[in-house]
Amino acid sequence: MIEALGSFMMMRKQLVCFLILTVISMGSCSDDNNNEPEEVLPLLSVTPVDIATVNHIIVFGADLTPSQKNPAFEYYVNGPDVQVVASCGGYIDHIFQNEYFDDHEVWVKLSENSPWKIIYDHVSNLNHAVGDRVSAGDILGTVGENNRTEIMVNKTENFNDLSYCPFDFATTEFIEQHKLFTDVWCIEETVVP
Repeated sequence: MIEALGSFMMMRKQLVCFLILTVISMGSCSDDNNNEPEEVLPLLSVTPVDIATVNHIIVFGADLTPSQKNPAFEYYVNGPDVQVVASCGGYIDHIFQNEYFDDHEVWVKLSENSPWKIIYDHVSNLNHAVGDRVSAGDILGTVGENNRTEIMVNKTENFNDLSYCPFDFATTEFIEQHKLFTDVWCIEETVVP
């Protein structure tokens, strides 16, 4: 009986060790998978500024210089107090002080491993900090210098960014709101920022 109990205890110990090693190896496999980019696409559902305040735009893909096309929807509005809001949910990944303007660039990512980021350029009076979660419609701040702001949808692959027409990731309502100002918002499909 004592011999049978000793044998049972040895098998139990081996089983516990096997289970611990299995859980550890499964955990490291899932950690490796978490480094894979997530292919969840952004969905823009709220206009970043009230379209009724817009008095001029620069469309996506417009020539900025002979070698550079506009990688964003660029909105010029009728006053400095116009709010800039998040067009979709995510978390604030980076905030940069613009080099030549007294305003900021705000990057919102869907998740840590997402290759997609929504960039709001020329934002003043920031309401959030890096790491904050935002939902569509949350106020990011107000328009930046010269009463303007921009929205860009970028994807990073192999350390290179490509900007996409925001309408490619927008709800019907987002598109219809923009078309209250003009029908033409994109003249290119993608642009190297």
